[in-house]
Amino acid sequence: MKTIANLQEAELALEPFWPANLRGRTVYTTEYMERFMEFVHDPQNKPRVVHIAGTSGKTSTAYYVASLLKQAGKRVGLMTSPHIEALSERAQVDLEPLPEAEFCSELSSYMDLVWQSGITLSYAEIIYGFAFWEFVRQRVDYIVVEVGMGGLLDATNVIDREDKVSVITDIGLDHTNVLGDSLEEIARHKAGIIRLHNSVFMHRQDDAVMGVVREVSMRRQADLHIVERTADAPGFLPLFQRRNFSLATNVVSFILQRDNIGQLTPAQISDAARVHIPARMEQFRKKRKIILLDNAHNPQKLHALREAIDEQYPNKSIALMLAFVAGRGRNTEEMIEAIIPVSEHVIATTIPAGSHNRGSCDPDEIADICGTNHVAAEAIDDTTEAYHALLDRPEDVLVVTGSTYLLEHIRPLVRI
Repeated sequence: MKTIANLQEAELALEPFWPANLRGRTVYTTEYMERFMEFVHDPQNKPRVVHIAGTSGKTSTAYYVASLLKQAGKRVGLMTSPHIEALSERAQVDLEPLPEAEFCSELSSYMDLVWQSGITLSYAEIIYGFAFWEFVRQRVDYIVVEVGMGGLLDATNVIDREDKVSVITDIGLDHTNVLGDSLEEIARHKAGIIRLHNSVFMHRQDDAVMGVVREVSMRRQADLHIVERTADAPGFLPLFQRRNFSLATNVVSFILQRDNIGQLTPAQISDAARVHIPARMEQFRKKRKIILLDNAHNPQKLHALREAIDEQYPNKSIALMLAFVAGRGRNTEEMIEAIIPVSEHVIATTIPAGSHNRGSCDPDEIADICGTNHVAAEAIDDTTEAYHALLDRPEDVLVVTGSTYLLEHIRPLVRI
């Protein structure tokens, strides 16, 4: 294929591989990824790996693990999903995306291998495979891998190393249309990343979740480590991030001891906690207002965001801008009711059309649910217009939350 010159061309080159454009194959399976990884000599099994599944906290925990390992002097590959602004965020080295020219050059070489293989891959499989392949070329010491959805059948679940560290973040009801509509079913998908003799880390959770993870760990002869405390996390972090950081510090402390690397100092741990995580309680100042961006897109995440806002801005008035992707087994009313108690006013909007967007929840429906719960709301279909209406609000703190694809559109506007 022709050389990819920039990130826009990269997205266009990958568009044919979106699930909606693939015919004649099942998307949610590891079969094609396993075959392709073998074709490119199994790069996913070469560096040491931390593999992270869960409903909430995966991305933040991944960033914290990578940041802590970097503080230990290690070269770290970080694979997260989805990206917020640029495709290059999907494959970071030492917490930095590759420069655009290098990313595109490497992706061009990799796409030649995709075509040579004759294997029909999906968009996600191509991106995850590229990250695995690129991290070997970048000679990283460790890779930190965030699961895309579920775990058992996720395209990242092709790592066979027995010394892999499997991390299970908080599990709740999400993607129920694919993963099942009970905690037990969803937990079984998440625990599917656990392989033979892995070390497994998680916070204590609902009994239904714990029962599944214990059973899978026992069957896989894996060592299960239950993290009981969050008190060791820095107080400057939002509440939900303290929980994620505590899990990450336990994981990395174990790795450093196992691999005969010196433990981190308190100063290094504090520095690691300050890593910048896009769209996770991300704060900007504009027109003398505080703007918060957070991609909370399920009830569990939205409830955690509400608690964090209550703690950090107890005497501030709050306005919200919301948009959600339609479907995906999520209860729209439950999501809205999880976040609106914190707000004096809500602006409901849509997600701009694009290859990533499979349709938005109706803004009028969101506004009606807010009204039923006695919270003032308005619906503005145009996303940019809705953002400018938010900026004109009198409240002290302006929060944009919901779909990642909403933040993909809004974040560049905030940064102008």
